[in-house]
Amino acid sequence: MANPIYLQLYTLRDDAAVNLHATLDAVAEAGYAGVELAGLYDLTPAALKAELDARGLTVIGAHSGYADLLADVPAAIELCRVFETSRLTVPWIDGDWRDSIENMRALGASLAAAGAQLRDAGIQLCYHNHAFEFEMEDATGTGYAAVLAGGDGHIAAELDLYWVVKAGKDPITELQSLSGNVPLVHLKDMSEDGDFRPVGDGIIDYKGSVLQAAVDAGAQGFIVEQDQCSTHTPLESIARSITALRNWGFAS
Repeated sequence: MANPIYLQLYTLRDDAAVNLHATLDAVAEAGYAGVELAGLYDLTPAALKAELDARGLTVIGAHSGYADLLADVPAAIELCRVFETSRLTVPWIDGDWRDSIENMRALGASLAAAGAQLRDAGIQLCYHNHAFEFEMEDATGTGYAAVLAGGDGHIAAELDLYWVVKAGKDPITELQSLSGNVPLVHLKDMSEDGDFRPVGDGIIDYKGSVLQAAVDAGAQGFIVEQDQCSTHTPLESIARSITALRNWGFAS
């Protein structure tokens, strides 16, 4: 069954800084159903929402920094209300949190109250991984599992499948372990030497099994993101990714 595909706008951050209007036009013309936000591009939320609406682009979710979220949960709720989205994701963490499984579990616990407030407002709090959460592991599981466990049911997964593979883990196994708690997945591909590639241009078996595993795990938002684009421009890269997904019959 074909699925709507979204774009994490971080992929086009340089283009958007030069000409946001033309960049959003290109996202819509490429066939993306909508976007995931990573900033407001010096616009008010209402003004950016109007720009997206004018192009028929919906908002699958938004990213929020850890400190920003904890400092003002009501503001995060209002942001989601303006964009008519029900998911907010913490995309990155640094500092001492990354030192141990115990600290990763404490990170989840530190987000639990915010997650509960968001849930009461109809918004799901998610946490986005990089490689380090899966590179640390003890008898209880990975650092990523520790974050979710620490959240005590108030944190869901936004699983970035490239970073799972980068950490040496099997994306299908990780999707299965998160079944029912992985509403969002990030899609980007990997070259033989571990560099970023558009979906379909790398070694991750999206077509053969990984996309189906994401569907089976209950993922509802499929989001293309490419942190760096070295073989094509960012605009060319996003077009290649959605074209591959469409050619496989996965993208609507």
